[in-house]
Amino acid sequence: MRIFTNNITGCSFLHQTMSHCPKILRGIVLVLMILLNNDVIIAQTDNPNLPTDCNNSGKLVCTANDVKIGSAFLAGETPTTPINCVLGQPATAYIYLRVSSDAGRQGLFFSANLKINGEVQPGVISDCFSGTLAKSDDNVIRISEPISFTCGDRFSLTNMYIAYSQNDNQCTQTVRPKYCPGTTSKCRDQVQSGDPDIDIEPPLVIGLSKQEGSCTGNNRSITFTATATGGKAPYIYSIDYENDGIVDATTNTVNTSTTFTHSYASGQSYTASLSVVASGTGQSKTTSISNFFVTPCCSLSATCIANNTVTTVSGCSTSDLPAALTNPSSIFQNITQNPCGALVMTAEDVATGNLCPNGISVTRTYTLFDDLNNNQRLDGGEQSVTCTRYFKIVDDVDPSVTGTLSPISVSGCSVAAAPAAMTTIAQLTAAGLTISDNCNGNLSVSSSDGTPSGTCAKSFTRTYTITDGCNNSTQVSQSITVTDDVAPTFTKPANITIYTNGSCTYNADPSITGDVTNESDNCGGNLQATYSDVTTPATCGYVITRTWSLSDPCGNPAANQVQTITVRDNINPVITISNYIPTLGCSPTQAQINAAFGTAVASDNCDQSVALTSGLSNIAINGCERSQTKTWTAVDDCGNSVTKSKTVTWTIPPTVDCYSVFLDNRTYNAASNSTTFRFRICANNCPNAISYVAFIINNGIRVLNPINGSNYNYPGDPNINYRVVTPVKKNQNGVKYESVGEGLKNGCDVFEFTLSGNQSNLSIKVEVKAGNRTSTVDVNPNCLCTQPVNAALTKTTNYKLIPELQIEALKVTASPNPYHDQVQFRIESPVSGQGVLEVYNLLGQKVQTIFQGHVFAGKTQTVNYTVPHSLRTTLIYQMRVGSYRTTGKLLNGK
Repeated sequence: MRIFTNNITGCSFLHQTMSHCPKILRGIVLVLMILLNNDVIIAQTDNPNLPTDCNNSGKLVCTANDVKIGSAFLAGETPTTPINCVLGQPATAYIYLRVSSDAGRQGLFFSANLKINGEVQPGVISDCFSGTLAKSDDNVIRISEPISFTCGDRFSLTNMYIAYSQNDNQCTQTVRPKYCPGTTSKCRDQVQSGDPDIDIEPPLVIGLSKQEGSCTGNNRSITFTATATGGKAPYIYSIDYENDGIVDATTNTVNTSTTFTHSYASGQSYTASLSVVASGTGQSKTTSISNFFVTPCCSLSATCIANNTVTTVSGCSTSDLPAALTNPSSIFQNITQNPCGALVMTAEDVATGNLCPNGISVTRTYTLFDDLNNNQRLDGGEQSVTCTRYFKIVDDVDPSVTGTLSPISVSGCSVAAAPAAMTTIAQLTAAGLTISDNCNGNLSVSSSDGTPSGTCAKSFTRTYTITDGCNNSTQVSQSITVTDDVAPTFTKPANITIYTNGSCTYNADPSITGDVTNESDNCGGNLQATYSDVTTPATCGYVITRTWSLSDPCGNPAANQVQTITVRDNINPVITISNYIPTLGCSPTQAQINAAFGTAVASDNCDQSVALTSGLSNIAINGCERSQTKTWTAVDDCGNSVTKSKTVTWTIPPTVDCYSVFLDNRTYNAASNSTTFRFRICANNCPNAISYVAFIINNGIRVLNPINGSNYNYPGDPNINYRVVTPVKKNQNGVKYESVGEGLKNGCDVFEFTLSGNQSNLSIKVEVKAGNRTSTVDVNPNCLCTQPVNAALTKTTNYKLIPELQIEALKVTASPNPYHDQVQFRIESPVSGQGVLEVYNLLGQKVQTIFQGHVFAGKTQTVNYTVPHSLRTTLIYQMRVGSYRTTGKLLNGK
């Protein structure tokens, strides 16, 4: 519970045992019990009659004069909180009591019945308060529970009862009525004490209304009626006619209503405020009439000439609307002119919507008013009438497009190769068009392509549509042609060299020489390359110039590509040799040796005149065996070459000066296991006769001057026997010789001896003395020479032992080889004589003689040659000295 008073707070009240109290006390205690349990309770029974007996024959004494209720009023949460009360409307408020105390009493209990508009209401209003009352007439306490009522009702308290303690500021069981002897409480009963009912001051409710009166000139009188209920009269009414904070009139009266009259300038709005103070209670309240219009004393009447037709205006904005009319009779009719001022007609346009796509809707409102203050503006209080007209502003003008779009030709295979359509006004403008719009609207560009026609050149029309924001559009066309004008591409086969066959024919079909590859065309299609050949004879064969061509289905030709096919002969010539004798006898002549090599013939698959050269090697010596090789070289006009060699072998007997020793025979007798050797000692018109001939066997056994026909057994080696076979007795120049070879100057003596065993590796030396010279030669027992040497032997003045005849080859070397531009030839000739060095091409044609002069045997000579630029290729050189000839090849190193 909350109490607003002078330091008095609420509390709970405890009841006494009810069995000792008279009936009235039991009723009061019941009320107190309900209060204790519910803070503030309005009991469901009336205030009971007071008892007259407390079971001890004592009488109720409840007329204490210490505490009295002086008055009551309604307020909000606090005693000063006003109540929002509108007359006739429900409201809620608290009951406040003004309590007087002459001795500062404590622990107050209160109960009463409530009257509303003179009718006692069911139930009891009661409450209990703790604290100490001030010794004053102005203690204010609040009943803790609010009451509900209708604004304008009158309230009063009746059957009031007060009980309080003298020394306990708590609302306890000691705070009870002094119904029975011995109690400490005091009480006061309204009925018993003869106190009157207490009217509860209702909340102050005021009202203000007005009534227009007559006019004086342009001023009209207004009568205000002010009302006040609640509170406590007398009422002080104060009115402010123009709400400017200045009180214009005041009336102090007990009446609940009063009137005020004021003259206002008509045709204007005002606010009047009223303030009322209930001086009996001090309550005050304010109200007002806001923005009320004072009817003009003059008048204006007119009617609109109705026209709901919407007028369409071609344009872009409200500036394109027709000018507003200025004659009121064009808009209004039945105009009665009784104005207070000048008649003015104004027009106001209100636009809604957007120009695009549906247009701007405009409502034009004409206002005809009485301009009281001549400001050409409708102000408050000025009479007016209105009339409307309706417009629709639409953009119905197509964009303006001037100029043309140039035709476009592009390279491609389909219309997809055409340039992308332009999508902006800027692009179309850059392409040559001048584009504008009456409203400068948001222009957009769209396009559509027509159906193309043609095959290799596909043409179609592209139509551009320029549209403004209101869907007005203009079209412009452009011709576009897409042409396949791109040539195909391909890769020619690589240059190639092919070769003739054995019949000197060739196959240059593309399956051999290669076909084109990488055939491609931007537009695809069936591509088939063709070719044409031009064949030109060339050094060693032919050159085929093959020109490849390719066109696509639209006839676009690729650049011709040339393949070079070189036809060469790479088959070597053939050398055939006839009448070849590989082995000759003893000491053949050079003519015999040359004839033994046979005859060589060269042939070739393509060349009908093959160049055939030959050369002889040095004679190879192997003991008494001699051999020589002849090599032929055949070169065709393509430089294909072949060599073939033949070797001839013969034997030469050992020779001392002009004396020859021949081993005619060597025979092995298996029956006797012996080997017989047969020698011949020959002289060929020697200048000195042989003095003696000695045979040295195995470097130790020496048989000196064996006698003709004699048989000897060598005493040192019984296995060696020899005899002279040919009679030696002869006369030479009158001298008789008996031993082998003795006195021999021309002719031969024969000597034979036998050795035991198979003496194939026997070492035999022959020592010959002639004149004052003695020489020794080795005789290879395996070297048989059955034919004497018929050619004359070369002699020296001192009769030295000379070697057999040697036939050497002509040598020519070229350096460097391969060459670039310079070549040096080294010439070594076995004979002296006139020499010629010539150069040939691969066709066998002589192109240049680079040396012609004397050549010396056994002397190296050099020839320097600068090859002309036109001849710098593979060449053949040939050197001739007497009957000697040699050939070689020069290779070009680029």
